[in-house]
Amino acid sequence: MSVGVFASISSSYLKAAKNVFTYFDYSPSLLKPVVLLLALIYALFLLFIGIIFYCFIILDWVGQLTDGIRNFFMSVIENNSYRVGSSLFSFLFRPLGMLVLAPLFLISLCIPKFSSAVELDPYGVSDAMGTFKRIQQAFWQAAKRLFYYVSNSFILLMPFVAVIAVFYSLVLIVMGLVFFLLIPLDWISHLVENIREGIANFCHNHQRKIVYSFADFLFSPILLIILSPIFMGLLIIPKFSGELASNSIS
Repeated sequence: MSVGVFASISSSYLKAAKNVFTYFDYSPSLLKPVVLLLALIYALFLLFIGIIFYCFIILDWVGQLTDGIRNFFMSVIENNSYRVGSSLFSFLFRPLGMLVLAPLFLISLCIPKFSSAVELDPYGVSDAMGTFKRIQQAFWQAAKRLFYYVSNSFILLMPFVAVIAVFYSLVLIVMGLVFFLLIPLDWISHLVENIREGIANFCHNHQRKIVYSFADFLFSPILLIILSPIFMGLLIIPKFSGELASNSIS
């Protein structure tokens, strides 16, 4: 189950603050005074950092809203692309709908995202298709489907629909080219996404390791505390694209 990156990291730090006392309960009697002192110090720092990350949870909500808007526009554009040759009405009006929605979709992509939904999977690497590449394919596939419709249309309508198909396809190809030129932003966003997932997984794994051994109890909290400013600096790198896992274009 995916969760916002700030919510995930905040939860990991708060759990780490709890786990230092869990280790204290199971630690050897001779070490308990030392462990208790360290646990108190660690817990204060981890709790403070966890609260700071929690204060940024609003960015998770904004990110979810942004994703919802982008996914809505994407699904409508892809649906129009897929069905552009299903009827004369679709042939005439669905390309127009795509062209009307494209600027709105581009505006939604210009809203920077400072959060991501992450999966707590130590082996997970995002391989979803980038937003700009996906919409570029939607436009170019629509241009191709226009001529499928022409080849299957009633013979008396062929000259008429062929002229329309040529005009529409040129416009769709140009629009697709605009998004094609923006594909490098997909690569940057893919890097940012993997950094965010890596940080979330690092925090999740190290808060769990605290109870494993005395060495983990000593060093995992220190790593979480020392690296927290670096994590925050990396997390606030904005991204202007996204990675949408499902792809209905064929």
